Amino acid sequence: MKVILIVSMMQKKTVFDEEPLIDDVEVNMINFCSVLDEDIDLGQPDPTNNNTEEHEDIEDEPLEVLDNDVFESFASEKEPRKKLLRSILKPVACSSGEVHTKAFKIGQTFKEKEKIREVIANYSVKERRDLHYVKNDKTRVRVKCRGIVPELTGDSNKGRGNLVLSKKTTCPWVLFISRADEKQLWTVKTYEDSHSCLQTRTVRACSSKFLANNILHQVESNPKIPTRALQEELVQRYSLSISKMKVFRAKAMAKQYVYGDYEKQYGVLREYAMELKSKNPGTTVKIDVETEPNVSSETRIFKRIYICLGPLKEGFKKGLRDFLGFDGTFLKGPFPGQILTAVGLDSNNGIYPVAYAIVETENINTWTWFLEHLGDDLDLNSSSNFTFISDRQKVPSNFLFTFTFFLFHLLTYFNCTHRESWLQ
Repeated sequence: MKVILIVSMMQKKTVFDEEPLIDDVEVNMINFCSVLDEDIDLGQPDPTNNNTEEHEDIEDEPLEVLDNDVFESFASEKEPRKKLLRSILKPVACSSGEVHTKAFKIGQTFKEKEKIREVIANYSVKERRDLHYVKNDKTRVRVKCRGIVPELTGDSNKGRGNLVLSKKTTCPWVLFISRADEKQLWTVKTYEDSHSCLQTRTVRACSSKFLANNILHQVESNPKIPTRALQEELVQRYSLSISKMKVFRAKAMAKQYVYGDYEKQYGVLREYAMELKSKNPGTTVKIDVETEPNVSSETRIFKRIYICLGPLKEGFKKGLRDFLGFDGTFLKGPFPGQILTAVGLDSNNGIYPVAYAIVETENINTWTWFLEHLGDDLDLNSSSNFTFISDRQKVPSNFLFTFTFFLFHLLTYFNCTHRESWLQ
C-alpha cells in the first residue's frame, strides 16, 4: 500500500518535503511569557524562585501625603494669631459656590486715610450695615457696628415661632486700624468679621458724595438722565432707601466732577488765554473785567471775552469768500450770559467758524465791541466788499443800527480819501 501511494502521488507531480515529519510536542504554557515584559510581575508564583517567604512578608503600605499648608505652618502651629491669618487668607466659598473676597484682613496696609474711609463706606453699603467711627484721629481708626441685634423671647404663639424683640445691643463686629506715626503705613490690627445684627435699608455711608462717585459714568454719558430714573436704578442696585433729594444732590456733584467747577474755571481764564496764544500763533484774545467795590481787592470780576484763533483767521483771509454770518444765543449754567459768533463759508458751502465772544448780554454795546475786534482781525477796511447776514429773531432795526456803528468806526479808522471813495 505504501508503494502504491508513492507512485500515485508521483503521477500527480506532487512535491513532498524530504525531511522527516515531526510529531506534535506538548508544551507547558504555564511559564510562557514571551509577549510580556520581564519587569512586570503578574502575581504568579515562580517555581524556580525559592524566596517566596520574603515576598509574603512585604505588604503595600499607603503613601504619606504631605499637606503644604501644614508643612509651612509646622513651626508656628502653636501660635493662634498665625492660625487666624492663614484662615483669613484662604478663599471661602458660599453656599452657591461663589468665592467672596473679604474687605479687610489682619495685617492689611493702607497708604492714605482717605482710602480707608472709601473701603469702609463700600463695605457698609454692600453689606447694608450701619457703621460708625468710634475713634478717628491721625494715628487711629476704630469702627464698630451699631446695628440692631434681635432678641428672641422663647415664647411661641400657637406654633408660629418665637417672638422677636429688637433691642439695641452690641454687635461684635469691630475694625481697628492704626500706625506708629504719620510717616508709617496704616495697618489693620484688630478685625472681627462676624455680625449678629440685622441688615438695614438706612445706611449713613450711602451719602450724596458716595452716590456721586458711583454714577460718574452714567452722568457723563447721559447728562440729561431723569432724577427719578436714576433713583430707581440706585435703589435696585444697593437695596437701600435713597431719597430723591439725595439723588438730585449726587447728580449735581457728579456733573461738577465731570464738567468742573464754574467758579474755578473762571479763575484760570487768563492762563487759558495764554495757553491759546502759545499753542496757536496769531490768536487774538481780549478780556474785559470790572473792578470790585473794594479797591484793595486783588481780584477782578469777569465781564466779557473775545477769541479769534490764528489758524482760522489766516484761513479765512486766504481762501474763503467775503461773507460773514452773525448770531447770538443764551448760555446756561450758574453764570448765564450770551455768546456771539461770526462764521463764514468754506469751499464745500460748510460752516467755517471765525471768531466768538462771551458777553454779559446781547445789545448794541456788546455787538459793537465784538465787531470792532473782528474788523481788526480780518483787516476790514473801506474797500472791503463783504456780505453780512443774521437771523430775524431780533428787531432788524437794532441789528442794522449795530452795523451802522461798526461801519462808522471803520470809516474813522481810515483816512478821509478812502472814506470819500467808499461813499461814492
